[in-house]
Amino acid sequence: GYFLTVIVLEIVFGLLASIIVMGFSRWREFRADAGGADLAGREKMIRALERLAQSYGKSTLPSEVRAFGISGGVAGGFKRLFMSHPPLAERIQALREVQGTHRWTVSFDDITAADVLLLVGTNMTETNPVTALKVKEAVKKRRASLVTIEALEPSIEPISNIANLSLHHFCVPTPHLQNAVLGLLKAVIENDSIHPDLTRRHPSYVNDLRDALARMTWREIETATGKDAASFSAAAKTIAEGRHVVVLAGQSLLRSAGGYWNSLNLLDLLLLIGKLDQPGCGFAPLAEENNDQGAIEMGAVAEFLPGPCEGADPVERDRIMSSWGSDLPPSGGASLVEMLDRAGAGILKAMFIVGENPAASLPAQVRAHDSLRKLELLVCQELFLTETAALAHVVLPAASSMEKAGTFTNTEGHVQAVRPAIEPIGE
Repeated sequence: GYFLTVIVLEIVFGLLASIIVMGFSRWREFRADAGGADLAGREKMIRALERLAQSYGKSTLPSEVRAFGISGGVAGGFKRLFMSHPPLAERIQALREVQGTHRWTVSFDDITAADVLLLVGTNMTETNPVTALKVKEAVKKRRASLVTIEALEPSIEPISNIANLSLHHFCVPTPHLQNAVLGLLKAVIENDSIHPDLTRRHPSYVNDLRDALARMTWREIETATGKDAASFSAAAKTIAEGRHVVVLAGQSLLRSAGGYWNSLNLLDLLLLIGKLDQPGCGFAPLAEENNDQGAIEMGAVAEFLPGPCEGADPVERDRIMSSWGSDLPPSGGASLVEMLDRAGAGILKAMFIVGENPAASLPAQVRAHDSLRKLELLVCQELFLTETAALAHVVLPAASSMEKAGTFTNTEGHVQAVRPAIEPIGE
């Protein structure tokens, strides 16, 4: 009776929460025909672009730039095309360097079949609910051991968080998640859990890592994380003894200042215990938004061309220029944080932001709000009047996924067709 009551309450509260969220979203919806916002007109945008072109020069760009499934014409007036999705670029670089591919080497089936799962900075019950269901299935039905390093405490609410299921939970402030990862690495080495083949084949790598971690004391790690050496040792032993080990990292870790190095450290962990290249094992960085994987492969990352291909590869550049019938910028673009730094310094004069909300999503120390205010022209293409769109000189409407045809590429790399359910609303 008790469990049935809890289930019913979860369903009821879940439905009420959904209704509230949908109502709030509808209230904020920012559509061209709704009259809910003061849209700057096409002529104002053209005049601003012409003014920038006269002041800062022109460049020839492809007549259409498509990213995140939203397309629109782009005329001259920018010195260079910048496209960015910051966590993706660092994640791609780390994965390619270590495992040779930017994609997951595990699947959802591997998650449900894992006997040990490590979650770092995910808060996945809210941010990645589909993957969270797979993790819960592995733990509840298959008795997998769960290790969590999260900036949240276990709690039982209408929607309880994933930390409730942890065998070893480390509640660590977001800025110190990386210290907890280093604590696990240090414990693996001190527990002598390094795979013997790795020591035999790559002794210099193991020795360098051992020396680097030896310079960190347990007192420093405990100060940063609130957990002692014994806690890390127990968690490291659980991970090292697993047959099928999957590591999942979320945006709290990947978006931090050392996102690239954090990814490498988690790959180091799998390497040390001999699991990185084993079937059913691997590192799975979680997508921040729908179609992140598709964005990578369509080239909407500053450092890469579609594929993704290296922007400095002459063969790939020639192939893409031939296909597009247009020249490419001579070098890669800038990351979002770099663009904001340039905007704050007065170097970057205009930005076209599509489906991104840096004023709200980036850490406070980036000072995105201040940098965006210094732009001479900020154009946003959005479904909603976000914090960033509210700062824009021009806001353009966009079609949602319910209103257009295309594809989404899911986290596993499966391309999924999308068909319109309704005609686009507005003019």
